[in-house]
Amino acid sequence: MKSSVIVEKKGKTKAAKSQKVGSKTQMGESSVATYTASQDDSSLMDQVSLADLLPSIKESLLFQKSQILNRTNEFKRSQQESIQLSDEAEVASNDLSNNLSIHLHERSMKALLEIDKSLNKIAQGTYGECEGCGDTIGAKRLQARPLAPLCISCMEEREEEVRIKHQ
Repeated sequence: MKSSVIVEKKGKTKAAKSQKVGSKTQMGESSVATYTASQDDSSLMDQVSLADLLPSIKESLLFQKSQILNRTNEFKRSQQESIQLSDEAEVASNDLSNNLSIHLHERSMKALLEIDKSLNKIAQGTYGECEGCGDTIGAKRLQARPLAPLCISCMEEREEEVRIKHQ
């Protein structure tokens, strides 16, 4: 039985013919590339350029920003409402709830600043540059963490400094 395997790498398509002999498959002489899931899948992902990912990253950042702004409006409305509380337990419970809301709001504001910073970098054409060393941050890292300001090696160095400082 003969079959064809098509391997696509960097925009070039290569056809490899295989022939099944018994329970083993042998690749013909015209085969240049063989498919190994663990190698080719990761190398194909490495080949995805930042330019290819940028529109989806920008859309994701804008969506996150709109969600945060909506939550901010809800937070402001809830802070303006005055609630008549009858006993000390309700007052204490309400205070805890307000403190948690304030903490979450502050976290959202920090995230909003990071999102705006990333969107500004996209607009300026500097998105994907490491703030530590100036090298390019990998597309896989930016896809996983669109707000990442550092490449992996600079992030590891910073984490090591923090770890040493806290010992």
